[in-house]
Amino acid sequence: ERAKRDGVQIKYILETLIIMKIMKKKKRPKILIVMMYSNPVLNNIRKMRFKKSIRNARLCFRDWYDEEGIAKLLNNLEDKLDAIIVSGSDYRIVDRSSPKVPEIIFKHANKIHILAICYGMQYIAVRFGKFSNVRTRDAGYIRNYDKPLKIKYPFDIIKTKYRYNHNEIVTKVGKNIDVVMKRKNMIDILYYKKKDILGIQFHPEYYKKSGKLFYDAWLSWLSNRNN
Repeated sequence: ERAKRDGVQIKYILETLIIMKIMKKKKRPKILIVMMYSNPVLNNIRKMRFKKSIRNARLCFRDWYDEEGIAKLLNNLEDKLDAIIVSGSDYRIVDRSSPKVPEIIFKHANKIHILAICYGMQYIAVRFGKFSNVRTRDAGYIRNYDKPLKIKYPFDIIKTKYRYNHNEIVTKVGKNIDVVMKRKNMIDILYYKKKDILGIQFHPEYYKKSGKLFYDAWLSWLSNRNN
């Protein structure tokens, strides 16, 4: 009788653990990352950096031209997206032939949060403003550098080093878009609250430390808003 009772208890414990594992898996946020790169090698390197930085989420990578694949993820009502990341790019925003972020993404703005990085942020400044909001740096060539930043809004992160890699800078934004962080005439962070779009000029994913700090804080902010 005791052996039978113990067997039932063990079965119950195992079933509970399986359910907890399933629930934990379901709770992991699902993120669409739209890759805006042209170079396949660079594309793969960036994907690996995102994977190392964002550990507590399910990442779905799609290239910018895969509109069918992007639409399928956006329209999946059984397993909804929690956020969208628009990556940086080796294209230049001042070149009017450069790829556009798929318009279907903005149809879901304010329903699904968007984080736009580097080229992505520049695109937001143009898409929801005007072309003159972005200009080429005075030097005219791509610049790679590190800068320590203390982020206070929309979530708080201790001062840490971030990587910048860009030709162009955002100098102005359209109506209703808030400038969160700025130095001289260059905008580092913007937030379009009405559309729920956060734009950052730097690349958190470049360094493991900054990537973990930034994306953990970002995911926590998203989770707290939805609860």
